[in-house]
Amino acid sequence: MPEKNRSFIIELMISGFGFFLVVALLWMPFGLKTTDIADGWINLLKVERASMISLVEGSRPLVYLPWKLSYWVSNDSFMGVGLVLAALFWGRTVVFYWILRNLRLLPPPLAFFISILFILYPADQGIFLMRALGRHTAVFFYYLALLLMILAVKRPSPLYLTGMILAEGISALIAEQGYLLMFATPLLLLADNTSTRRNKIYIVVGWYLVMLFSIINFIQGKKGHQEKILADGQAESVFQYLTEVVTSNLLAYKRVFVGGWLDVFEKIRNAQVEYWLFGLGIVLVAVNVYYLLSRLFYNTPENVSSIQLSPFLAIIAGLAVIGLTFFPYSLTSFRYVYSRVFYYAMGGGALVLGVLYAQLVKKIPKWENILTPILGGIVILLIAVNGLAQRSSLVKTSQRQQKILVSIVEQAPYIEENTTIVLLCDKRRPFTRLDYVFRAALSWTYDQEKIRALQCDSLSACDQIPYATSLIFECNADDTVTLLQQLPAKYHNDSIKYKPQSRINGYTPFPERAQLAFDFAPNPSNLAPQEWVGNSGSLNDRKVCNVSFAGDCSLLFFDDGIPTSFSQSLEVKGKAGETFKFTIWAKSRSLLNKPIALATITLRNQTGIEENHLVVGQPSKEWSLFWAQFETADFYEDIMITVHPNSDSLSIWLDDIHVYRNKIEIVVENFSFE
Repeated sequence: MPEKNRSFIIELMISGFGFFLVVALLWMPFGLKTTDIADGWINLLKVERASMISLVEGSRPLVYLPWKLSYWVSNDSFMGVGLVLAALFWGRTVVFYWILRNLRLLPPPLAFFISILFILYPADQGIFLMRALGRHTAVFFYYLALLLMILAVKRPSPLYLTGMILAEGISALIAEQGYLLMFATPLLLLADNTSTRRNKIYIVVGWYLVMLFSIINFIQGKKGHQEKILADGQAESVFQYLTEVVTSNLLAYKRVFVGGWLDVFEKIRNAQVEYWLFGLGIVLVAVNVYYLLSRLFYNTPENVSSIQLSPFLAIIAGLAVIGLTFFPYSLTSFRYVYSRVFYYAMGGGALVLGVLYAQLVKKIPKWENILTPILGGIVILLIAVNGLAQRSSLVKTSQRQQKILVSIVEQAPYIEENTTIVLLCDKRRPFTRLDYVFRAALSWTYDQEKIRALQCDSLSACDQIPYATSLIFECNADDTVTLLQQLPAKYHNDSIKYKPQSRINGYTPFPERAQLAFDFAPNPSNLAPQEWVGNSGSLNDRKVCNVSFAGDCSLLFFDDGIPTSFSQSLEVKGKAGETFKFTIWAKSRSLLNKPIALATITLRNQTGIEENHLVVGQPSKEWSLFWAQFETADFYEDIMITVHPNSDSLSIWLDDIHVYRNKIEIVVENFSFE
């Protein structure tokens, strides 16, 4: 293998693995089940219920492409979204690194540092936003197209040219924010003195044909969101509007080079110790890769780049990236919103700072290998902790939403179609104050389309609640919720009929997503009757309150083939010769084909002697009473009641247990709480 190829492979492996470790450390504190907090619920729901072909429409025809890919990776959680986002972070560092290397702007060690700066640049307040997955994807594919353009100039090949066209097309058809930058990108070829004119023509024509197609599609396609934020950004006069546009662009540069960095110090002051430790881990990786690359490529002569950018032109290019990609936002109501607007510009800011630093350390070459790791390590530590703290705030909101969703499902495992779920929270509404986000989150969690949702500060603040078809939940201090079984007294009148249990369907399995998708699994104790301990591998067997014999609730044993039992211990002592009667009511969806053991009453003592007596029955569609009568053979010191009517074919409900000793009832906590 030629030495040149060998060096390239070594550099590729070292840098790629280093970036992988950095991204892994950024994800490790939060896991892979973190959900989005807003539009991600809607996007994941949409790609689940539609084919990719049907989603290709409007001014952003490929915007759902990364969401569809995420759904294919994991269709019952946000894990796929997290993995795709992590892959995009890794891909952006790798691509940006090789852009810097192919343009010979920075040596390998410094290029590695600056590529980390690119993905964590503190100008943007929404670096890790899941709902911006499409924009993250568009940024990655733009920089990939730029890299392939540079390679096509350096080594003309149909493969590079085709890859460039495809990457640019994907980026342009996902988001239009990069159009001005894309339009200016071929100017880079003016700095090339080695490639043939024909090759340059092929590159330029291919690039602008993609641009032309994308612009035509954007003009003709539906763009309701873009038109709305453009209209919202208008001012009272043209002069005021132009002033706002110019001012916001100047402030964007201030944000990139000053304001964002000042915010870092504000953000990290209250950062958890855990994030500092992970930040130090990232620094350790970066510094080790820095020294490894320094040793491997020490005094190795660099080939001259086909595209020769002077440091001055490189800085101008970086500044242009910032201005050209922020300008579209400056025309809209997003001109002063510093979230999701600097994804492209982060590359420009990193390029400017990297080139400036490279020129400064050239003045003191003897100190470069000492100064760069120290300063670079400090900067990476600051931006890593800032990024982790920024993501932490998103995760906290995500986990609050998850707790609420799990708590709702625990109390209403399956709901009738067209049910309205009302959430009353007197503090900040958890689903970004947007009812359609709450509805999408519920619809995705239940895997059910026809659900309605409302968020209100209080019941009196909610207008037009359809009480007859509603389930009303109140938020608790621990981020769980409680289902209102009845309305406050002032709402009691003949015109308001609120019967929540009529909207809960107890014949269905417990929703699978609520068990698997979140950081918080449903608590089995919240599904079991009071004072009963469950022993089950399934949440399908649970207390239900839409079927009951004697009270409000009963205990459902679902026909899923998983053995389940619930038990209750009674501190009752007795002696031999006592008469017992143990009764229990049961029903099934239809008559069982044979009798089964419904329950067991066990009398125990400290000598290890146990008396077990079974209640055997053949439940049918109607409630029926089953019992066991016996006389104790020995003394006993406590009683254990266990219900276990497991059937593979039919669901069974139990209710209204009674235990009589010598015709006197022993108090048993029933499934209906009576």
